[in-house]
Amino acid sequence: SIATAHSMIWTMTAVSGLKLAFDTTRPDGEPYGFPSGHTASTFAIAATTQEYYGFWKAAPLYAFASLVAWQRIDDRDHDL
Repeated sequence: SIATAHSMIWTMTAVSGLKLAFDTTRPDGEPYGFPSGHTASTFAIAATTQEYYGFWKAAPLYAFASLVAWQRIDDRDHDL
């Protein structure tokens, strides 16, 4: 939907700006360690879904976004 596309554009714009502003290193030594774009985008989709369909429809997406966040840390792509 258009709302999801707008949400993703704003989210990735914010993530890109924050990555440049914080200039952190990932645990694997790569640059731009904070914040995680994967995590931010999955939470943005969950939040947009909640806005239009309510919390209970979005709850599984929030759970999935949490798993994505954990996976990014577990794979040492990001740290807590």
